[in-house]
Amino acid sequence: MKKYWVYMGITLGLFIMTACSKSSDYTYKSGQVDGEGTVKMMTMSLSESQEEITEANLSSDIQALMDDTSLTLKIGTDQEPFLEVSQTFKNRLLKALIHSSKTYKDHYSMIEPDLILKAKGYKTIYINLDNQNYWFEGEDVSYEVEGLGDLWSRYVIKKNQGEFVYDHFEKNVMTRFKVDLDHDDVEDLVMLYDDSSIGLSVNDSKLQLNSNGLESSFGGDIDSSEKMGLDYLKDFDLIVFTYEGMSIHGEFKTFRFFKYEDHEIHEVSYDLNCQLKTIDLDQGTYEIQFLPSQLTYKVHMDEEAIETSRARKAEIEVDMDSEALQKYENDLVTALLIESEEALIQDKEDGQTELLVSGRLQMKFGSSYLYIDEPIQLTYQIESNHIDLKQVVLKERE
Repeated sequence: MKKYWVYMGITLGLFIMTACSKSSDYTYKSGQVDGEGTVKMMTMSLSESQEEITEANLSSDIQALMDDTSLTLKIGTDQEPFLEVSQTFKNRLLKALIHSSKTYKDHYSMIEPDLILKAKGYKTIYINLDNQNYWFEGEDVSYEVEGLGDLWSRYVIKKNQGEFVYDHFEKNVMTRFKVDLDHDDVEDLVMLYDDSSIGLSVNDSKLQLNSNGLESSFGGDIDSSEKMGLDYLKDFDLIVFTYEGMSIHGEFKTFRFFKYEDHEIHEVSYDLNCQLKTIDLDQGTYEIQFLPSQLTYKVHMDEEAIETSRARKAEIEVDMDSEALQKYENDLVTALLIESEEALIQDKEDGQTELLVSGRLQMKFGSSYLYIDEPIQLTYQIESNHIDLKQVVLKERE
């Protein structure tokens, strides 16, 4: 970058030129002096040392680059021209890069990049599609991204206002089938796909699935530990989405149910919510109410649990005033959480279809004086437009 300075008066101009010429921070182009002794123009440019400082200040924050919609990202190679990318393309690619694992000083994988990404104010990013990794210019850290090569194989270039741009990625269709969902004698196309997020579509109706608690690695392509699928319950005209993944307790499996009516997809949900109805430490019991069925289950605590809960409650009552204690008790009522671990759909001999959900009943926060961590099984009856809780089995501590 060049800065231009104009000085009027030969004495002042020569003084500044002499003083600045002693500095090693700048290089100069000689100014022109007219017959009256006026310096018409002198130009200064940054030295190599300052350019190095500028390089050091370049960012490697991919999240910030993705969030800044004013910045243009360009992608090219040593042999191919650099093309700008659309905001959709930018978000999809950078979101995949964010979900990565580090490998330090892996110089073997940091060679021969297939892609080069450039954006103003950011370090150059190099991508090797065969190794499924990327790295920043001047750094010794490689980042591995599962599915990166497959994602790039689906890029689409389009012409926008006379210029070619990387526009979007084609969907990764995971499951597809045709069935007449709304009984109009026309088969409907049902698809489960990965398009930056996991989506379900029936004809032109689309629904994003990972906005409801399925967050594992949906930012990029599907992780190898995750399994997803679609089924069709013909008797109820329900689409069934199956998800298998990992939690802190190990592997788990969940179901979600969808109906296609009036050319739109909507979810037929089953409720895992519950709350504490009563707590009686004198009797050593608490009651759990399951919503919206209003089923209530009384739990009898063992002596150790009773004494521990009483001691914790006494400590809390000393530390809190009456207002804070009341708020704490109110929060405690809704602090229960059912952590689903397994789900199974089964047909009964009487023709009914049930959903069995097993998991653990726990408290959401560790400061609760009431300790709950119990195995639980819930039985739901599946109908065409609703799924109702019928039974709860809670195994108490021995």
